[in-house]
Amino acid sequence: MDKQIIITVGRESGSGGHAIAKKVAELMGISCYDKKKLVEGTAEFSGLNKNYVRKLDEKPAGFPFSGRIGAFEESPESNVAKKTFDYIRNIADSGESCVIVGRCADSVLGKIPMS
Repeated sequence: MDKQIIITVGRESGSGGHAIAKKVAELMGISCYDKKKLVEGTAEFSGLNKNYVRKLDEKPAGFPFSGRIGAFEESPESNVAKKTFDYIRNIADSGESCVIVGRCADSVLGKIPMS
């Protein structure tokens, strides 16, 4: 494949989005980054523990919403989400064609110029 193609599939639980993404990737002969692959890749890319990433993957930020009382730290959930977004950007920067399931990938990659 000469030109990089990235397809993002937004979905809700039970919608069949994961199955559709896997089939599209299979038909096109490209990688599919689903929950398992994104959790493992985020952990490796960021140096975070895989079980920690899995536990906080796609979880809403804990109390108090996006930070901690008395500190300017972000929540663990927000930190894992940011690390996942960085990993998704890294996939895009690699030039690899792929399908990415969920993780707000359409928004994360939405500013990539089309050529």
